[in-house]
Parts: sequence; structure tokens; C-alpha cells
Amino acid sequence: MALAIAPGRFLEEAFFAPLGISPVGCIRTIGREVLARHARYSANQFTQHDGFYISENSTVMMEMKLGARTSVEQYLKYVMLTALEEMTHGPRPHAGLVYLAPQSAVAGCARICTSTIPRRGPRS
Repeated sequence: MALAIAPGRFLEEAFFAPLGISPVGCIRTIGREVLARHARYSANQFTQHDGFYISENSTVMMEMKLGARTSVEQYLKYVMLTALEEMTHGPRPHAGLVYLAPQSAVAGCARICTSTIPRRGPRS
């Protein structure tokens, strides 16, 4: 995908800023290497993400469903992807998902897809 080579400033404005996240440090795009990053807990790649970006203080993902139907299961795959990232590389203060889809495609899962999940502080 072309966004894999997009400059960090573009990624920040397109995907971090709408979520109210100001990334610290460089934004890194994670592509096919996601399987190797999470191999300790997931032997198989269970999703093909459209965008997976990390900075020192945040994990942001992006999914585009412009011509396809979607489901709560798709959303939950991103929740799992975030959990695997935190389990393997430690929690970051901010996590978010930008889900680009026509309103008609998400009518059945709009309630869960637009909910916010509060972040817990570091474990003592």
C-alpha cells in the first residue's frame, strides 16, 4: 500500500491527529513483519491490516472498508492486534483505530465501533 512509504508528518495528520494523539518520536509503519513481531503469542497472521503505525507513545491502526461489508469481528481483530503489540513491546499511553467505511457498512456495529476504551495506567 502506498501509505507504507508516506512521510511521518502525513501519517500524523491523517491518522493520529483525528484521534487527539500527538506522536512522540518517529512514526514507524509496520507491514508484513507484524507476524515476526508477535510470533511469541501468535503463530499465524489472523488479519491483514491496512495500516499499523507506532511511535514511542502510541499505537494507531487504520482499516479501510470502502466497498466491502464489515463486522464486529473485524474490529475485534484490531483489538487483538493492539493487545499482541502491548504484550510483545510494552504498553504505550495511547492507542487508536481509524476505521474508514461508509456509514451503511457499519450500521450493525456502530455502537461498539464508536465506543472508547479507557486506557489503564502501568501495572504496579
